[in-house]
Amino acid sequence: MKKNPTIKDDVLGFIASEQADRLADYLSRGRKHHNLTGPQLFEAWKAAFKLMADDVRDYAKRQYEEDLKQEFLARGEEPPYDLIHDEMERFVAEVDAVMKHQEATNPDGFAKTVKAVEADLNDYRGRKQN
Repeated sequence: MKKNPTIKDDVLGFIASEQADRLADYLSRGRKHHNLTGPQLFEAWKAAFKLMADDVRDYAKRQYEEDLKQEFLARGEEPPYDLIHDEMERFVAEVDAVMKHQEATNPDGFAKTVKAVEADLNDYRGRKQN
């Protein structure tokens, strides 16, 4: 008997699906960072992650980090998150602070964000069943 997926299963599946889409997008744009050596890629990604954590609302900084992350994945490697623990903790804290600020100062906008996440999950569930 097949068990029904949990919300965790759906979220993890959604993240994997989105990741595959981001990698395909990066590859289709020509692997902008393919010429970097391993150490150069790591240093560029680490610096980009720090910049992204400095301003979590800046889409351009997030996109730059995302492209570098995709280059790791295109090489069959995972980004070495264990080597940027402090930056990751700061990034998570900044995202949390932004979300709490939005919830406190713009409840309607926060509700729209929550609904958008729910819609994305529901869309994924629909695609997964087809």
